[in-house]
Amino acid sequence: MPATAQVMNDTLMEVEHTPQVHKRVLDILPGVSGGVARIMVGQPFDTIKTRLQVLGRGTIGAAGMPPEMVYSSGLDCVRKMVKSEGPFHLYRGTVAPLLGNMLLLGIHFPTFT
Repeated sequence: MPATAQVMNDTLMEVEHTPQVHKRVLDILPGVSGGVARIMVGQPFDTIKTRLQVLGRGTIGAAGMPPEMVYSSGLDCVRKMVKSEGPFHLYRGTVAPLLGNMLLLGIHFPTFT
């Protein structure tokens, strides 16, 4: 048997003899990390979208506000938000969706694999 075939065979034997608990953890871990990645990438966009829906130009919420507090675009929203509140406020309200997605995808991945 060639050396590479022997290495592959040994690797397959290790995978087959992995305890069931470890296999479950290896199924759950990608789901949990996928949930974290989804929220950490998408949350700033969701925060900006929500701010634009409430205080964007032409909305009811912006009708009585001074012009410097009304957002004219997404980029304007980011600029004003980072300047006045700091960059970490783009992740405001992250905990609940983060836990929900970790749980959801942590169950989803092992169930459908």
